[in-house]
Amino acid sequence: MAPHDDWRGGGSFMSEEWDYYRCRVDDEPASIFLDLGIAQSAPVPGFNEAAYVRLWMNNPRPDGLSSQEEFETLVSIEDALKAEIGHSDTTIYVGRNTSSGRRDFFFYTKDAAALRVSVSAALAQFGDYKAEIGIRPDESWGVYFNFLYPNDTQKQVMANRGVIQALGNEGDDGRTPRQVDHLILVETRELAEALARLVSGLGFTLKPETPFEREDGEWGVEFDKIEAPVEIDETTIMLSKLAREHGGDYDGWGCEAQVA
Repeated sequence: MAPHDDWRGGGSFMSEEWDYYRCRVDDEPASIFLDLGIAQSAPVPGFNEAAYVRLWMNNPRPDGLSSQEEFETLVSIEDALKAEIGHSDTTIYVGRNTSSGRRDFFFYTKDAAALRVSVSAALAQFGDYKAEIGIRPDESWGVYFNFLYPNDTQKQVMANRGVIQALGNEGDDGRTPRQVDHLILVETRELAEALARLVSGLGFTLKPETPFEREDGEWGVEFDKIEAPVEIDETTIMLSKLAREHGGDYDGWGCEAQVA
């Protein structure tokens, strides 16, 4: 289920860069929705206490994620929290996790007492839901960076989803195999040449100009392969790892839209 992604409360610190990814938490399927953009300014000075509002869902799916039947109610609960907390100058909403039949909302606050009052007011109209709030010191924002924030593999899968969604906006379902172009950037010609040999051995076709030097001094390795975009995750995860092993960065992929 797509997240209810119009919740932007939390004062002027909130960014517009929100996204979600699937993972496992305590070995159970999970969906994390978070403010990626705030990582650029976190930890935010003064907001030194991490808080969570844990809500036990009444009708979760068998795998512990949220169900379509409960979607509207969960949206209403979010909206109630938004009304009480969302525009506060003392609390920042940073993300949420849904797993194991629960939805946990995460905040950073500079006024724990006021936050408790706001949460109680927001949830008062949902008396048939069990909920709790927890608050603890977290000056380094460990909950955000160590729990909510995606790792390299998860970030790559999120980026892939964005490209596939862009194709979908053009009427392309991403299922038709076509030439998919990839680019890896490294620091030296020697690294680029070694990387070019590796990707060629993995079945990719090197572009004629590969490797090439860019204006910024980095070296690019550009190559392609016939693939379906909806099946791209495994390839890009492997290429991202390969790039990191050579001290470089996987710069992403692209392809032409295929519209019937």
